[in-house]
Amino acid sequence: MVGGRWRGLIEGAGDALTRVAREAHSLLLEAHPELDVGSVMAVRRRSIDALEELEATRESIDRATLARVGLYDDLRDLVGRFSQTTDTYCRLELGAGEPPFPAPVQWALHVFVDEVLEGLVRGSRATGAVLTLRADARHVTLSSRDDGIGILARQGTGWRASPMVSLRRIKRALEPLRGGLRVANVHPRGLDLRTDVPLATFKKPTNSLHSEEGIQAAQNE
Repeated sequence: MVGGRWRGLIEGAGDALTRVAREAHSLLLEAHPELDVGSVMAVRRRSIDALEELEATRESIDRATLARVGLYDDLRDLVGRFSQTTDTYCRLELGAGEPPFPAPVQWALHVFVDEVLEGLVRGSRATGAVLTLRADARHVTLSSRDDGIGILARQGTGWRASPMVSLRRIKRALEPLRGGLRVANVHPRGLDLRTDVPLATFKKPTNSLHSEEGIQAAQNE
């Protein structure tokens, strides 16, 4: 898809900006050991602003693609492109037919799968994953199971490498839908993510899911 190619360019640009910001920060400190902290923070702020603009552009492309092709084809494209570009086994299991999901539900499910794949390629050390979506008239369940090293051991240096970044983005997408997120390490190896979204009930977002503590509690379920 055209959107997929643009997203790849944006991801690469985001990582490049991150590297430039780190190098600029180091050079400033080496050249001026007593440099005013405000000057260093200004460089950091401009880098963050640029990354936020890239993320907004990426989201616009993803939303437009999703609206054009529908949820199931969108998820098939995400998983197929991921498997092809990373050479990592990933299976997507969808129920028969495609229910008429509301647009916010489609977006939340897209974000879930997108962030799962992001986590697989950045630090999970997984050899494969299975994503399963099941829906009826009342709710939709989407789960992911991989054979990686689990959530707490994942580290990285990419634009969106932190697993907490991915979990927070999933939670923000789920909040208006009253969708819960279960995060569990699997013994002896692997990570299981699961969300259940009611299809009839919506509520305004709250701040309760934004915190690291809320995510940490979900990991311990």
